[in-house]
Amino acid sequence: MLRVRDIRLHYGAAIALRGVSLEARVGQVTCLLGRNGVGKTTVLRAVTGMHAVSSGRIEWEGEDIT
Repeated sequence: MLRVRDIRLHYGAAIALRGVSLEARVGQVTCLLGRNGVGKTTVLRAVTGMHAVSSGRIEWEGEDIT
């Protein structure tokens, strides 16, 4: 299971993500929806480690991967 808890991410002084949480469980479909510019790609980049989060926690199968 992927669990994202209250992550925040900044690009310099700009706040890109503020308090994002989600859970993606095995055997279920999880979608990330929203208009252009609301942070969908930034969330995925944070989860994959392309961008470091400022705070919060990302867990994969119970292990902290933040």
